[in-house]
Amino acid sequence: MRLFSKNNNLVRFLDVMSIDLFIIKGTRKARTKRHLEVDRILLDRTIPVDILVYTPQEIKERLSLGDFFIKNIVQKGKTLYAKR
Repeated sequence: MRLFSKNNNLVRFLDVMSIDLFIIKGTRKARTKRHLEVDRILLDRTIPVDILVYTPQEIKERLSLGDFFIKNIVQKGKTLYAKR
């Protein structure tokens, strides 16, 4: 997988077995429909990808319940893209 940095045009190559893709998307669609939308976009992938698509409200609810998994991603995950 190649990661491109727009700031300094640095290209890094990573050896990865799989990718966990955690997406926060403002939508009213059911979780399965959200997953299928992303799955179709990444149809030609060559490595396994775990796709998790949550709404901002779902994230808020999970964090209020003390969900360690979501908390860990929010605190330690790397943002690859954020809509401005």
